[in-house]
Amino acid sequence: MIYKKIIVLDDKINSLLNKLEKNSAEDAESDELVLFLLTSVKERQFLVEELLLHKDDQHELTVIYELSGSFSLRTKKLLRHRQDLIQLRKSNKRKIDAYKNISSDR
Repeated sequence: MIYKKIIVLDDKINSLLNKLEKNSAEDAESDELVLFLLTSVKERQFLVEELLLHKDDQHELTVIYELSGSFSLRTKKLLRHRQDLIQLRKSNKRKIDAYKNISSDR
């Protein structure tokens, strides 16, 4: 039963990650998606802990472990991409501000 709940939650997490990968960082929906993702990951963590306490099925634990690794890689890639976008936006803003200062000095 717990394993099935985790699998359903994994589908939800995959769906949220897919939406986040498609949305721009500036999109207001992105903040909401991140909140849902964090909530889902916390819920999954509690279910996995419960599964570990009550289950000795090595296959199910292996599947859960592999999915956890997959989620971790996807979220790290998504985080790096978002950080790069933010850094690029800050850099562009500085350049625009510098050009504005140059133009105002003329």
